[in-house]
Amino acid sequence: MNKKCLSLGFLAALFTSGSALANQPTAGFQWAGVVPEYSAGDSWFIKNVGGVGFNDGLVTFSVDESGSVKLVSSSVISFDVVSVDEEVPADSYDYELSSFYMAVDGGLLQPVNEDDDGVAVEINGNKMAVGEDPASHSGISSVTLVAQGSEFSGSPGSEVVLQPTILITNPAGAPTPDAL
Repeated sequence: MNKKCLSLGFLAALFTSGSALANQPTAGFQWAGVVPEYSAGDSWFIKNVGGVGFNDGLVTFSVDESGSVKLVSSSVISFDVVSVDEEVPADSYDYELSSFYMAVDGGLLQPVNEDDDGVAVEINGNKMAVGEDPASHSGISSVTLVAQGSEFSGSPGSEVVLQPTILITNPAGAPTPDAL
């Protein structure tokens, strides 16, 4: 009971104190989780490979004397498409960038315009844009973010979330039990 009264008294003092109101405390909150490896039906799933998890990518920016922000580097996230039963890699698969969103300072996710926002998605060394035709690949794919244009649309001190979604189609070539 004393702790509750003391806490209420402390809160009342904070709200009536002019200096406490001038320096209002703030806190940032963030939730993170693990996305399970994605199953594409009964036969295939997208398996994370390498040292950076699907939700663990980091991005680095620089700010010049004029306040212009530029993307400097980002983590490389790698994946493979493998069979569900034996985890045998697909001989080939198609991939495309199905969406690319950005949120700044906790705002809502908004579609990225690569030219206006100064960032693009690079898959296997090729810049990809939403709506482009799928590309084919075999083996491990690598995804990273790269600078596009002269500057990034965020402001110095901004917190940024960049979220590309990659669609995998037409996986082929897992061995049948007879072929083993």
